[in-house]
Amino acid sequence: MRNISPIAFPKPLLVILLAVAAMATGCSHTNNLAKYHLRAKPAMFRSFASGGGSSSVSISNPTDSWIGDVAAIAGSIALSSQAQKKLEKAINPDSLAASLAVGVRQSAIDYFELRPPVDPAETPEYLVEIQLTDYALRSGAEGVAAQVTGETRIVHIATGEVVWENWETAVIPLWGSSSGSDKREVDAASSGSNAVGLFNLEEEEIRRILNDGALAVGRYLGDELRKDLAEMYEEE
Repeated sequence: MRNISPIAFPKPLLVILLAVAAMATGCSHTNNLAKYHLRAKPAMFRSFASGGGSSSVSISNPTDSWIGDVAAIAGSIALSSQAQKKLEKAINPDSLAASLAVGVRQSAIDYFELRPPVDPAETPEYLVEIQLTDYALRSGAEGVAAQVTGETRIVHIATGEVVWENWETAVIPLWGSSSGSDKREVDAASSGSNAVGLFNLEEEEIRRILNDGALAVGRYLGDELRKDLAEMYEEE
């Protein structure tokens, strides 16, 4: 999972920004590049939002249930429902998937010279699938962040074998709590403030935030493809 430097907004609401170093983790990474000769071969590129993927807004209160937290918890539940509706209205999953595909497609072209068939009679040998699997906005005492997850795989069409597969998640911090206190009262107030901030985002801001995340994930996936190609040549 990768954490991206905060996005700056002109609104006074977003005045506290987090600077988070980039990190990456992978899962179910498949690398059979050495078995296939991809260079300059015809390929079909496909990007889509997973039918099983999800979009969500999560607003949490990290403290124990006590009398001082009741109002914040109730408010978070109401805001979460309304913010979810705003997210669904602001975001087109297919558009996010297209943004995700930009980096992957460019890396496949730059490093492998994979290309669409030059004429209708030419049959593609490989399928490059770029899939948006999840996107979300999260809010809690630590701050608010956008999260986008995508997966890419290259398939040898004739055999159906997966040549290369990997996934990445980008987390983009938006703003965070300025409190370093352990007091529950301050934590609850911070969580409530972040929930309100999340709810007050304009639809266009939400759209831009998540599209930036999708572009970042695509670049990371493309870079992992490049790294695996480099390692293949080092091992020869």
